[in-house]
Parts: sequence; C-alpha cells; structure tokens
Amino acid sequence: MMLVKIFKHNDWVWADVKLKQTDFNYLSKQTGVESSPTLVKKG
Repeated sequence: MMLVKIFKHNDWVWADVKLKQTDFNYLSKQTGVESSPTLVKKG
C-alpha cells in the first residue's frame, strides 16, 4: 500500500493505493529521486 495525496471533492486528501510488486520495483528503480507521482488510467 502506498499513500498518495489526491484532489477530491474540492479538497486535498490522502488515499491508499494498491501497487503490484512489479509496479513498486519499477518505481524504486527510477532515477533514485523522489518526485510527484503521476496517476495514469489506461483502458
């Protein structure tokens, strides 16, 4: 589980997001610098 801050109902709130292990591995292998996440809906 990962917490992300999202804009919902005119307010910024924290939301739990479930990630697959492969997604988590991909994110941790990126440049090593934390950055703002981007949520992309596919399909």
